Amino acid sequence: MDADGTKRLPDGVWVYVLAALVGAVAGWRLCDLMPHAVTAAAALTGHIPYPADSLQHRIHAGGFSAIETLVAGALRLGLAPSDAARLVYAVQGGLYGSAAALTIHALSRRTVAALAGSAFFLLFLPYAGGIAYSDYIVAVFAPPTHGIVGLGLILTLGATVAAGWGAASVIVLILAVLAHPIMGLFDGALWAVLWGTRLWLTREDAAPRLRRAAWLGIAALPVLGLLVWKGVTAGGGGDPHLTGLFYELWDYHRSTRIDGVLALMLAQVGGLAVLAGVWVRSGGLTDSEELFAFHLILAAGSGIALYLGFHALRDSLPQAVLMAMPNRFINIPLVASFPVLAGLLLRRRNDALMLLPLAVLLAAPVAGEFSGIVEFQPAAALFVGLTLAVRRPRDPAPVQAEERFGPWRRRGVAAALTLAGVGTLLILPARSLMSEQPSARTVADRLDAVGGPILFADIRTLEMVTALSPRTPVLLNIGELDFIPYQPQEIPQVAAILSELYNVDFADPPSATRHRGGLILDDAPLDMGGRTATRTHWEGLPRDRWGDLARRHGFAAVAAPSRWTLDLPGVFTIWTDPDRGVRIWRIPD
Repeated sequence: MDADGTKRLPDGVWVYVLAALVGAVAGWRLCDLMPHAVTAAAALTGHIPYPADSLQHRIHAGGFSAIETLVAGALRLGLAPSDAARLVYAVQGGLYGSAAALTIHALSRRTVAALAGSAFFLLFLPYAGGIAYSDYIVAVFAPPTHGIVGLGLILTLGATVAAGWGAASVIVLILAVLAHPIMGLFDGALWAVLWGTRLWLTREDAAPRLRRAAWLGIAALPVLGLLVWKGVTAGGGGDPHLTGLFYELWDYHRSTRIDGVLALMLAQVGGLAVLAGVWVRSGGLTDSEELFAFHLILAAGSGIALYLGFHALRDSLPQAVLMAMPNRFINIPLVASFPVLAGLLLRRRNDALMLLPLAVLLAAPVAGEFSGIVEFQPAAALFVGLTLAVRRPRDPAPVQAEERFGPWRRRGVAAALTLAGVGTLLILPARSLMSEQPSARTVADRLDAVGGPILFADIRTLEMVTALSPRTPVLLNIGELDFIPYQPQEIPQVAAILSELYNVDFADPPSATRHRGGLILDDAPLDMGGRTATRTHWEGLPRDRWGDLARRHGFAAVAAPSRWTLDLPGVFTIWTDPDRGVRIWRIPD
């Protein structure tokens, strides 16, 4: 209550809601690429007219996804795919903005600073979050929906625990598992260990609400784990030899080698664990803050161990472990780095020496963004973390809310800052999807007339055409073969397409495409003049052979750079330059 006895929302709720609003508006206004979840949902609902037995349709329908199910429901209710894309981006922005703000506020009790810090976090992620230099590249406003939303919910889970929101923590845990089962279950297991240990050690003193929330969270994990396991194994095992070839020759995420940047990243996570340990030993923490600190230690320690162990033993690990990709778990402490460091710096109200590390923390992402030198951020985060660890607080008493401003003034300043941020986003020109350009409708209509999936020559051709016409079906998205570990039963048809249509041996791909997660042609984008094996193969195919391949694999047209010469009737050309573009060739009946 306020001094006059009026009931009010806690400042943490106020900060969370305002930051979510700013992040959501930012996501809606900055959406310029179609999220993966919307593409999959559009395929499942018929917005992309795939034949039911086509390979790409099976890929989209191959496993249960809570996110895609929700998006598909929205599309069935009449929401346009472009608006669904903006909605997904708004959710992503709202998740990260609110989670960062709540974490900073829970650690510092600074309302206005928490909002400002969350805006900075959104602006400079991935640099501020550290995930630009890990194995699993995720940014807030980008198409990989499942990784982004899952990691955002995990960050939110930590924030709700730090804020002491027990029931909300359990709800967020369940949502995290549904959004990204592997990441969610791993982080849920860490929290279950901590909750169970805390309940055992404080079984006489624990508050009833805390005990109920903790037991509910622990009980939910095995149920969710069983559901995830059934979903993962539903598609069948496939051929272990072919799956092994994918991991050995094609996979990207599991093949990153540790270099100088990644070594700095590991040091950054280690520094965060040291800081959390010093923070616990300093005393004066609430139960929620202590639980949050122990989670940082556990997440950082297990993340480093799994990261190093995975890379050291990768060639001898079972395929089930490779599929789970445990090296990505290090992203949990990484994404929390900036909010945690900012919150602990702002917690030191009367320590002028903390201004230097605060300046470094804010300057490093800016320097990294404009210089392209990624090492700035891990080095700066390591410096700030160790500085906080070495310089212990003079007064370890629990941090209090800002007293310089009354509660209404504090909330008023926060609301004004939010309105200013939202107003700025609304005034600045919004980004748009390529499919919303005036010329895109004509392209989409002409592609619709083709009447079936299209075979694309290279990644750039595919990206440009599907950006102009998201409802165009593709034979195989050669740029995203990362689905294979989760649907290995589809490898034989993928291998046949690569061999017969691209002249690429799945068991011996060109060096340029190895460990890239997709088929990368040397002459992308849009044909710079080189002649790859694929181009030579396509230009040497007679028209009747094209017909045989189209009937065998199920495509109705071919899209390739306009400079290529194919023995097929051309339909039209999408020009990108006066002498360069993408040509659509029709397969004769």
